[in-house]
Amino acid sequence: MFTVYQKNNSSNAIKFHTFSGGEEHVNVSGIYPGDPVTITARIDSSTEFMRLLLLTDAIKRIGIKEITLQMPYIPYARQDRVCANGDAFSLKVFANLINQQGYKKVFVTDAHSSVSTALIDNVVETPQTIFADFLYEKTKKEFDYIIAPDAGSSKKAANFAKIYSAKVCNQIDVIQALKVRDTTNGNITETKILYDDFDGRSCLIVDDIADGGATFIELAKKLKEKNAGKIGLFVTHGIFSRGLDPLFLNGIDEIYTTDTFEQKDGRAEIIFKYFK
Repeated sequence: MFTVYQKNNSSNAIKFHTFSGGEEHVNVSGIYPGDPVTITARIDSSTEFMRLLLLTDAIKRIGIKEITLQMPYIPYARQDRVCANGDAFSLKVFANLINQQGYKKVFVTDAHSSVSTALIDNVVETPQTIFADFLYEKTKKEFDYIIAPDAGSSKKAANFAKIYSAKVCNQIDVIQALKVRDTTNGNITETKILYDDFDGRSCLIVDDIADGGATFIELAKKLKEKNAGKIGLFVTHGIFSRGLDPLFLNGIDEIYTTDTFEQKDGRAEIIFKYFK
């Protein structure tokens, strides 16, 4: 999904077409030369990425010299290293193509790792912490604990808890969970929670991305084993490739996210919208 903003101009239109051979085409109308343009892009497939490149070219050909890209989710962000001989460095390939467009700024949200923001030129990252405000204002709920799903999310969870604590005027502790991996193949073999008994209190799991949801399902099971009460899940980028049922049927009571991915299941509460 794309929107194009130009100051004092709300009448533009974008038309995409896919030819029978699979090639993409775009036509944009209602953009006039001169004033800067901002493209807001939801890139959830390689097709959408190609459309972004074509849209950028079309806008340049109208005579626009300054284009800003708002791309809340960074595609290929999880492919931020080369794991085996013969693999492509997918994130770098993606970043190189973005950089070739010469955007004045590239605004992203809650990047998966610092590798993404290091590879993309003129990048400005919105941190996950801003959603602590939106979550509270939207729900008016107070969770007793914030859960960091793994070691890599501990700093983000702590920052989130700090903002959320200020909103609810009560100190909310962060509880660390850890993924135990098989040293031979890297597969997760166990989830550990560094806490003994939640005594029926509520927990909010905080992370950047939910894809199939296996991490959160196993974590919810462990939380319930340790007497957790209601369990909420907040992720900035909700892919939910297997739908929400596996989460709701395995211990997650509430799900909160943004619209960086289209949410067709109304059970996931959208606390912030980039796309109207």
